[in-house]
Amino acid sequence: MPETFGNILAIGATLLEVVLAILLLIGYKLRFTAFVAGILLICFGVVMTLSLGIKSTFDYSVWVGAAACFLLRTADNFPISIDRYIELRKK
Repeated sequence: MPETFGNILAIGATLLEVVLAILLLIGYKLRFTAFVAGILLICFGVVMTLSLGIKSTFDYSVWVGAAACFLLRTADNFPISIDRYIELRKK
């Protein structure tokens, strides 16, 4: 893989991490955001496992984070979130 392409992927992944973290914190489009964050964490976990071994993924709680994202995806009610605020404003 060319070095430039690798750098672009690294910057893109970092930006995606930051954006997803902010969206999760403020509670905007939580179900979709949690799903995308879970997929991203699974991708990180697989790559970490292939390059560093399985222990590193447990040291950094990658699988726990991914599971938490998918658990959040299944929730129906988000009482403290931007989504809830928007829902209440529509009424």
